Amino acid sequence: MPALLAAAMLWICPALQEPKDEPKPPPQETPAEEPESLGFQGELRIGGWRTGAFDAVTPLGRRTINTTLLFDAGFDFRAISSGWSLTLTGDYAAGKSITLETAGILIGTMWELESDPLPLDLQVAIGPVLGSLKVDVAGFGSFRNAVGFEARIAATSWVDGRIGISFWLDYRQISYTYLGTVTSGDLHAGGPSFALGLGIVMRF
Repeated sequence: MPALLAAAMLWICPALQEPKDEPKPPPQETPAEEPESLGFQGELRIGGWRTGAFDAVTPLGRRTINTTLLFDAGFDFRAISSGWSLTLTGDYAAGKSITLETAGILIGTMWELESDPLPLDLQVAIGPVLGSLKVDVAGFGSFRNAVGFEARIAATSWVDGRIGISFWLDYRQISYTYLGTVTSGDLHAGGPSFALGLGIVMRF
């Protein structure tokens, strides 16, 4: 009789039964963060390059270069990773009787200013450049190639995933030593100069 009473109580009150152990779900692995991949960009630029003046007196006469605005064309190849960039840059500028060429390496960083409706990036870079200055005037003389530095700020608007349009501004500090004898006046041409323009950027 006591055994029958105990069985009835367990049947009436299932809550008194010991809970069965339920299988626990296997732990989920946290996905590892993928490192940011290395990206590449190529850019074609056009604009104007404003140069400084040069005025020197030599035994053969006076030599002058007036402050002028040269047509400037440039090409950049840029590697980007984690917001930092390394750019190989080159420029060719020409005007009446004057040719300027520079090539250099710029190290910079960039930020995304806008994401909608069109992505907008801001880039700042600086680095050393090697340059040459040539004057196509008979008997003018020549200038020694020089090393200087260049600083650039550029804003790029991406019209789609791979093509962008940039507005860029450069400050270039480079001085070219005149190789002839100077009796008075300037010994160097160039100095601080500015360039600005537009560019077309392509992502690879």
